[in-house]
Amino acid sequence: MVAFDLQDPAKERILEHARARFFADGFARVSVDEITSELGMSKKTFYKHFDRKEDLVHSIVARMLGEADMRVQAVLSMQAPFPDKLDALMKLVGIVFKTISKNMLRDLQTYAPEDWENIQTFRRQRVFTTWATLFDEGKRTGYVRPNIDHRVFHLALYSTIEGIINPTVLANESFSADEALQSIAAIFLTGILTPDAAQTFHNLPHNS
Repeated sequence: MVAFDLQDPAKERILEHARARFFADGFARVSVDEITSELGMSKKTFYKHFDRKEDLVHSIVARMLGEADMRVQAVLSMQAPFPDKLDALMKLVGIVFKTISKNMLRDLQTYAPEDWENIQTFRRQRVFTTWATLFDEGKRTGYVRPNIDHRVFHLALYSTIEGIINPTVLANESFSADEALQSIAAIFLTGILTPDAAQTFHNLPHNS
């Protein structure tokens, strides 16, 4: 992960402002001139911290993944029943994707393939490892149906998310990445949870 100097207010302002702009509009059409103008900052100050806009994009993605990793660890460390952990993980995945527009996902895939691959790798190695851990916990504690093969479940879930949460598909659909993830999660969870667990999960605040 990229190390950040949290004591440098100018760098923080650039990162936070650009993150909001990029996640909303994508970064391809947002220039360094726009960023510095909106911040009331000189380009000299910008280039003191970032050699080019692509370095800023890389730093933003690295920070996003670092924050997501800490949140995933917090979910796994929760002293709570399985349905609450599952609910927390779903909310976490939703938060990550809710703030990222289709334009940003498209720009990452098209113009920043290394950062896009880092996101894909994180999704494969961290998020799905967490799903696997929770799945096993759910089986041990009686929340997940015992006849469900965890490998089949994870491969099916991964393939579905990979097939839908990508810029090419989302560009031609009316739903957002977050909305797609919520639907995917609901479909898959309906299939693996025991009836009592499904009712418990349904009664959690996120469904009220």
